[in-house]
Amino acid sequence: MILRALYDYYQTLLDDPDSGVSKPGYSKEKISFVISLSKKGDLKDLIEIREGKKAVLMDVPQHAKRTAGVSPYFLCDKPKYLLGFEAENFKQSAELHKAILKDVDDESAIAVLKFFERWDPTKKNKIIAEHKEAIDKGGNLVFSVEGIKGYVHEKTKICKAWEKDNPGKRQIRPTIKGQCLVTGEETELLDVHDSIKGVWNAQSSGAAIVSFNKDAFESYGKKQSLNSPVGKEAAFAYVTALNYMLNPTSIQNIQIGDATTVFWAESYGTGQEELLYVLFNPYEIEEKQEHEDNKKVVKKEKLNDISTITKMRDFLSRVSQGKSIKDFKGYNPDIKFYILGLSPNRARISVRFFYADTFGKIVERIKQHYEDLLIEKKHGNESDTISIWQLLRETAPQGKSENIPPVYSGALMKAILTGGAYPTGVYQAIINRIRIEKEKEINRNRAAFIKAYITRKNRINKKEGGVTMSLNVNEKNVGYCLGRIFALLEKAQMDVSPGINSTIKDRYFGTASSSPKAIFPILLRLAQHHISASEYGKYIDKQIEEIMNMIGGQTYIPAHLNLDEQGMFMLGYYHQRNDLYKKKENKKEE
Repeated sequence: MILRALYDYYQTLLDDPDSGVSKPGYSKEKISFVISLSKKGDLKDLIEIREGKKAVLMDVPQHAKRTAGVSPYFLCDKPKYLLGFEAENFKQSAELHKAILKDVDDESAIAVLKFFERWDPTKKNKIIAEHKEAIDKGGNLVFSVEGIKGYVHEKTKICKAWEKDNPGKRQIRPTIKGQCLVTGEETELLDVHDSIKGVWNAQSSGAAIVSFNKDAFESYGKKQSLNSPVGKEAAFAYVTALNYMLNPTSIQNIQIGDATTVFWAESYGTGQEELLYVLFNPYEIEEKQEHEDNKKVVKKEKLNDISTITKMRDFLSRVSQGKSIKDFKGYNPDIKFYILGLSPNRARISVRFFYADTFGKIVERIKQHYEDLLIEKKHGNESDTISIWQLLRETAPQGKSENIPPVYSGALMKAILTGGAYPTGVYQAIINRIRIEKEKEINRNRAAFIKAYITRKNRINKKEGGVTMSLNVNEKNVGYCLGRIFALLEKAQMDVSPGINSTIKDRYFGTASSSPKAIFPILLRLAQHHISASEYGKYIDKQIEEIMNMIGGQTYIPAHLNLDEQGMFMLGYYHQRNDLYKKKENKKEE
């Protein structure tokens, strides 16, 4: 189903001239240099065209996946093939170009043929020597001819010659015919599919999504990709569609944990991808900056368009605030939509998740996700929304993306896109991070996910009541009440000893949130000194007494709290601490 959906999307892209997708027989490759030739085939110059340190992306005659041995590409290749840094590679490249261009009546084609005839890689060349350091950094080269506009591979007659000879030149292995599992047609099958490039942390040269190389994975003597027979046309289509979306400047990809996620609508140019992008990654739109964990992230091209950004912000605002989006201009709820998560696995790519539904249903479930996350802000400058990658980072040591357990991204996405229960693993990881890291305060992202997890679990189990955005003085959950009391005890201590290096949270929070009976009687007894010495001690003491009565007094403090109650403890602490902070600010204003 995945390959069929990608195949169909490629056909959709191909039908739209504005898409810029590579047509059959061509692929987008990174180009670093142009070999400038005279019309007689002499090397006139070697022009570096990198933009800063980045190579330029061009449509060139297709680069089939290289396996063992020498395998040259047409009119675009590495220096060892086109400049003869390795003799055998240059020889094979010359033979390929002669076979395709021998009958082409074009000045550029003649110049290239003369170059291969006259160029002697064994002789020292001043131009090559000048650029040797830059060439050694790697990159592909293409040809141009002095006095002739454009690149050689763009010439009409040369393109026709390539398209005519391309199938025979690309596949040097024996032809295998069979039924393509994607199209259902009897056709020529491809034993090695081209590389998919752009998946985070996969091999820079590309990786495969369809590949077999172990006896245990093979059957009936079918090796490599023939165990999942896919025709040449279908293989080219699905790889090209994926590479098109994985382009760093495309708005159709985003990083979620270890999963590089791509998404597409059945129809091209509807703008639905832009709307989903902002729901997945509100941070970039709101702050106008790149992912702070990866300074190399390339700005998405469409984010440079003011009208597009305005539209995306408006849509995000409506969804995150629970407003109606039925009348939103450009919103098409009935269009079929696909979301695919890909993770690196050495030279291969694993499918982390795949989801297909109407765009309307996907948006409604993301909308529900944001509603479940809604919680009172700690600081006024905090973002209105919390992205998926921000939630996943809260599970990782030091908050580093590379420390996020791989299974979490798929499990969290499944919950969001299906409306199911949030993964207990993510919830427990966040609870553990709060205990281990001993921060001065629980950050909003962690509190929001705890609130969302419990809210959704209650909804699914049809349990009455729910967790509020801010302090709920009527909530009788024992965990929530104990969390509130802990925040009040900490406040009493800080009032008496402002600027203290180690508060009761640093020492006792973990124990108090899991085994309260072992620590609360001690904390309540020790707090009497702080309460008596505090300016607002009577007010705090009264609040503690009221909350304690709600759970039946000290004798009703449980020995242990289960996982849900531990989350409620942390929410009670978060809400009560926020409430105390707000009142302090209000008192200053008065």
